[in-house]
Amino acid sequence: MVAPFLIPPLMRVLPPGAAMAVGIFAPFVVAQLLFVWLQMWAPLERVAITRRLRARGVPPEQFALGRFIGTSDPARSSFKKMGLVEEDLGMMWIGADRLVFWGDRAAWEIPHAQLVAVERSADAGSTASYFGAVHVILRYRDDAGAEHRIRLHPETDWTMTAKARALDAIAERLAMWQQTPTHGWVTAPSGFAVTAGSPSSTST
Repeated sequence: MVAPFLIPPLMRVLPPGAAMAVGIFAPFVVAQLLFVWLQMWAPLERVAITRRLRARGVPPEQFALGRFIGTSDPARSSFKKMGLVEEDLGMMWIGADRLVFWGDRAAWEIPHAQLVAVERSADAGSTASYFGAVHVILRYRDDAGAEHRIRLHPETDWTMTAKARALDAIAERLAMWQQTPTHGWVTAPSGFAVTAGSPSSTST
């Protein structure tokens, strides 16, 4: 679509063959980079995650208190995945004494005493890392004392640079929570209680 308008002026400074190639491929490359950086599915992510959480029984009033988060296993190479790097999509809440996550596949909580560290590591298999995103990894122990790691991905951001900024904010907030546990991503009531089987609508 753009080539017919680019080729004539390019032919004034380039040989015809080169002008033709540049006029066709340069807009294509620019468009590819633009649509890698721009996340046009961001609104759909918000709608899809919200509807799935409602189907799982998450009360609507809790959506304003959480943050849309995806998760993945840092031990598994993202280069081997087709499509989304995220293995689960959902919402995460910060309580006064625990982190709470509800997703499509799993629900988990990390009590404050069991959080070992909040780490940062770029995921080379994630496109966001090429725009400066350094992912957040939670290292924690389960009730049996075994150590686990889980990588966090911010969702519903419109651009890759926004994802990078969101990761910085998430890392800063979680590091503060590890030092001084207070509820909420900013200053809001904590999320609902999570038990092993199903979600509870009782606020903590």
